[in-house]
Amino acid sequence: MLPELRERLSVRTKEGLILYKAGLDNGGEDGYIQDFSRDVLEAGMMADDPAMVRDQLIYGNLRQAKRPDPQNGAEPFKYHHQLPGVILKRGLSTDYNASDVNALYLIGHAYYQRVTGDRSLAERFSDSLRGAVEVYIFSHTNSDTCQFEEDPKFCGAADFALDRTDWKDSMTPGRADGKVIYPVVFPNLQAQYMRALRDAGSMFGTKEFTNEAAKMRRGLQPLYDKKLGSFYIAVDRLGPIQGISSDGLNMFAYLDLEDLAPWQWEAIIKASKALETVAGYQNTDPEIAETMADDYHARVWPKENANIHRGADRLRQRAQEEGLHFLVDAFDHVKNVSSKTYPYLDTYPETLKVRGDIVEKAGCDLQLWTVTAKQYFRSFYPIPKLLKFYFF
Repeated sequence: MLPELRERLSVRTKEGLILYKAGLDNGGEDGYIQDFSRDVLEAGMMADDPAMVRDQLIYGNLRQAKRPDPQNGAEPFKYHHQLPGVILKRGLSTDYNASDVNALYLIGHAYYQRVTGDRSLAERFSDSLRGAVEVYIFSHTNSDTCQFEEDPKFCGAADFALDRTDWKDSMTPGRADGKVIYPVVFPNLQAQYMRALRDAGSMFGTKEFTNEAAKMRRGLQPLYDKKLGSFYIAVDRLGPIQGISSDGLNMFAYLDLEDLAPWQWEAIIKASKALETVAGYQNTDPEIAETMADDYHARVWPKENANIHRGADRLRQRAQEEGLHFLVDAFDHVKNVSSKTYPYLDTYPETLKVRGDIVEKAGCDLQLWTVTAKQYFRSFYPIPKLLKFYFF
């Protein structure tokens, strides 16, 4: 990260840790100035910055929830979403309103240990990490379906402050008022927790964790929509929500090549052509996006395209090793499309609104996720103007 951006976004805590604001707007006066676990952990791993990841891991482990709290979404061994939280509907707060952060903390610990060789951090917080698996993940995993379920009942509430608790935490298409009916299963979460369990099993040498990941792998297939050739947007109490979204591509960063049949990988990539724009993949099929009152999670997100690119690059290498040349070409296509975001990152916008050939920046224009997405793309494509010339 450029030193001047690091200085603007970083904050030193009373423990002496360096944390990062998720985004700044209006000359730095507004934006996402609280600590967002998801944003910092994803950004740190995208930037390949173990120090950034380490300090967030320490901060989060020291604030891991100990008991259920229906007001802020806390559950035993659950990590925070946003501190301090914001009070929204009916006096509910967002502090622990994230269903993916336990996966990201486990993945983050494994990343830190892998790149630094330092096992002491995981050892220091071993009770917290084991609780994140044995209490939080195991309690959320339906023993019949082997699927990770989100439900406010786990914190003793009827609802959360946010309409959704995965990273697309605004509205859900296909449901009244954009709200899912709990319990709900998000395929992207299923993939994230499979990766988290595998990483936890490797860190602790615990077969129970890797065996649980194998069970969740079986639970993944019913979430695949054979008709559309991609994963459902979600499956809630009313049933599957059909539609093409970027979740199927996001899952590339967490799944192993063996988790899906070769034809399924190819089908997801073909189905995702509906999401392709001149600036990368957008979140949601344009036809579905037209029905959504809020387009916040129907735009092109630079951070998401970087994550998709990273996942496709990893899977491409495995396909090459297995001699699956048609998949190598398919993953190359995903890399090409997702990298179209890069030429538009002369600044650091949160999102891009795309209408045909017109691309408009939107949201905070110093977004932490975007700073590290640009840093990631630069490692592949040092000269963005040539990339833009190639594509356009």
